[in-house]
Amino acid sequence: MPPKKKKQTVKKSRVGKNRNNGTLSEAGFWSLIRSTLRNASRWWKPIAEAKKRARRAYKGKNKSQKWEYQCAHCKEWFMEKEIAVDHIVEVGSLTCGDDLKGFVERLFVEVDGFQVLCNKRTDGKESCHKKKTDNYMKNKKKAKASQKTKLKVGKPLPRGLNITDTSFKSKKIVIRAQVEQEARQQPRVKISEILQKLAHSNIANKIDGLTQLKVSIDQILKLEVAFAYVQ
Repeated sequence: MPPKKKKQTVKKSRVGKNRNNGTLSEAGFWSLIRSTLRNASRWWKPIAEAKKRARRAYKGKNKSQKWEYQCAHCKEWFMEKEIAVDHIVEVGSLTCGDDLKGFVERLFVEVDGFQVLCNKRTDGKESCHKKKTDNYMKNKKKAKASQKTKLKVGKPLPRGLNITDTSFKSKKIVIRAQVEQEARQQPRVKISEILQKLAHSNIANKIDGLTQLKVSIDQILKLEVAFAYVQ
């Protein structure tokens, strides 16, 4: 008998896909917008102008090399394939519609917003472009971590949380005359009326009598507690 074919299970995505006819999540949609804008910026003319301003005629032994370019940070000279035209101010992230305007304005800057940095060094040293990128990512992580304070078990609380609480609560001062006045203002129900309702054959009268009896008992208990408190 031929071997049974295994059923292919399709994993369902936990992230809701509400973009591009149900094929893109919110993060995927903004990633597409970001990459599209990045690709379009490659033909931005100020980039070529910044590159042109950083070059000079090459006078070395390599006859195939016409120009060499100066790094804006280390001030050394490199071949064209060893440099990168970088934004002076980082373009930043694009994760929602609120980020779009600032992202586009920082991405498509004029020539003064660009700089030429060494990117691929042949001498084994770390490139200035990599240093700048690593420093930006490090500061970004610090800023993100500062927004969330995580408390671990066994760790002391941050400063400012071990302050003595000096708040206090005030209680109402009740005097005997006030208690007596409140007692006189309470509606009085005669016990004889309550007993008559309890002895009545009508069930509605009996329920009404029980309700009045409960209210009277509660009033008596409250007054006894109040008098004991002021004494």
